[in-house]
Amino acid sequence: MTSIPPHRPLTIAHRSANDLGRLRAATALGVDFHECDVWLYQGRVEIRHEKTLGRLPIRWDRWKLEWRGPPRLVLARLLEDWEGPGTLLLDLKGRAEALPGKVLDTFAAAGQDIPFAVTARTWSLLEPFLWIPGVATFPSVGSTRNMRDLLAMDQRPWSGVSVHRKLLSAEAVRRLRTVGPVVTTWPVNSMEAFDEAMGYGVDGISSDSLDVLAEVRKRRPRHAAEGPGSCEIA
Repeated sequence: MTSIPPHRPLTIAHRSANDLGRLRAATALGVDFHECDVWLYQGRVEIRHEKTLGRLPIRWDRWKLEWRGPPRLVLARLLEDWEGPGTLLLDLKGRAEALPGKVLDTFAAAGQDIPFAVTARTWSLLEPFLWIPGVATFPSVGSTRNMRDLLAMDQRPWSGVSVHRKLLSAEAVRRLRTVGPVVTTWPVNSMEAFDEAMGYGVDGISSDSLDVLAEVRKRRPRHAAEGPGSCEIA
């Protein structure tokens, strides 16, 4: 049986597990979750934020275009290098229905008990993980339309919700707790943004800044009581 840590706020290193060097730095810091972007591409479970152009050797992001680029990190290699502590948070990208099964096969082949959780904007990709002991599921909400759709869905045993900071309000957090007991938010890349997010009552923050995450850990009470969103996952 695995539990989401009872201390608050939870710390999530945004995209830290997309790069093995950054993963080691975040691991040394002791964050709760190490996030990585997971894609299914030509049968491989790849770790990257950049999108691809079909079978062309091109990767692109909002601000850059790469021709070929360095070899892509795959999930199997990430698991080989994983030492912990913390939990991998897999952000399942795209809409490939085969991705969840490929992810589970890769973890099974790794032959070790590596804690992981899953999040996605395509919520159907999370469904196969809902009944797996120890795997937390966080539907991701990035727009007001996303939020309306999630609140209107039939109930699922989600572990929580990950919501973009621009959508935060005390009322939004209250309503999202009816979907899942733990509410986290991104991006939180300054202590001013952290204070604002915590004022709305979130349980955790996702940050690109290891300095922010280090400061959040310093502020966390040593014997913090369980927050309203703490939960155990059977």
